[in-house]
Amino acid sequence: LTLAKNFVLLAGLMGAGVSIFYFFFIALSMFSNLGGELSRSEFRFLLFDDRYRYFNILLELARRILLPIAVSFLMFQSLIFKGRLSNTAKLFWIILFFSGVITLDRGPVMISMALLIVYLVLASNSYKKLILYLSVSFALVLILGGLVTYLQYNVTEFSFIEIMGQGLAVIINRLFYDPALMSLTYSFSEIDGINEPLKLKFSRIGVLWGQEYIGTMNDNSIYVAPVGIIGDIWRNFGFLPMIFFGSLISSIFIIITYYTNRCIMLFRLPIAFLSIIWSFYVLVGSLFSIGVLA
Repeated sequence: LTLAKNFVLLAGLMGAGVSIFYFFFIALSMFSNLGGELSRSEFRFLLFDDRYRYFNILLELARRILLPIAVSFLMFQSLIFKGRLSNTAKLFWIILFFSGVITLDRGPVMISMALLIVYLVLASNSYKKLILYLSVSFALVLILGGLVTYLQYNVTEFSFIEIMGQGLAVIINRLFYDPALMSLTYSFSEIDGINEPLKLKFSRIGVLWGQEYIGTMNDNSIYVAPVGIIGDIWRNFGFLPMIFFGSLISSIFIIITYYTNRCIMLFRLPIAFLSIIWSFYVLVGSLFSIGVLA
């Protein structure tokens, strides 16, 4: 247990160090332009400069892997042994939330909110508290989702009603419309995956080896739309790889389940939570078009 905790703390410290370094030495330049004369696309892509490529990779590792592992472990450890959040868990949760704010990206912010919601649900000891926690959490998700969406494109003039509406639109689109509509419209209808697959030509992951980053405002943005894992494999590799990647991902989940059932209790809840988050991403996102700052 001590070894596991030390490993988690080390992962958290590494993730925190990367996030803090990124903020002071890279992200501050973006915030200095917030509300300025830059266009929406120019502001959004300030951090996509090739100079920051490897720093972006480190940041993604920090806030997608290291910090979620550390925060989930510490939060559930606090729940089991203390019944309340420890100061260490609170600190690392704030850093995880901060790691998304520094680049104005919804993903890490929503992961931190999801962790908090799961903790509050498990910690509630009455239906009244449960309803209260869920209501407040849902309102915060709407506000944060709308606010970050506006700010990431340098929009600083908006009303509270507009923020709530934008946040609700983000949730509805991500949960219901994007997976089906995007897949039909921007994958199977637009691309001949059998005869002319894209072969990662426009995939955002290609930034890691020098390809152009395809942003939302780019003319080729339809090729990086969140079409779900099936649609993403189809448009890049065609029919047969869908079977291979589907079997591979299923095998990974089976292996995770096997080892989760055999690990100590403190690791079961964090692994289950992270597996659910990954499952959601696999279903409604894109396997090869994850943005460096998605």
